[in-house]
Amino acid sequence: MQLPSKAKPTSRDVAEFEDLYNLLAPKNDWNEADYAAWCIDLAEDKKLTIGCLRALQNACEVGRAMTNEDWSNEWQI
Repeated sequence: MQLPSKAKPTSRDVAEFEDLYNLLAPKNDWNEADYAAWCIDLAEDKKLTIGCLRALQNACEVGRAMTNEDWSNEWQI
């Protein structure tokens, strides 16, 4: 089990999170409850949350479900 990142999200992290979320939300029919859940995830583990959103974006760009390859280099925040 991976321990959550204890570092608070920086303004750069929040900006990237917002950009990724705003790109992905309409494509996935996410709503306000989804946004709130993602925000909680960001506060609890910014590295994993942003990495997940990046992986989702990678998969979305090629129009398929997320795979392990979409996670490559995602942990470099």
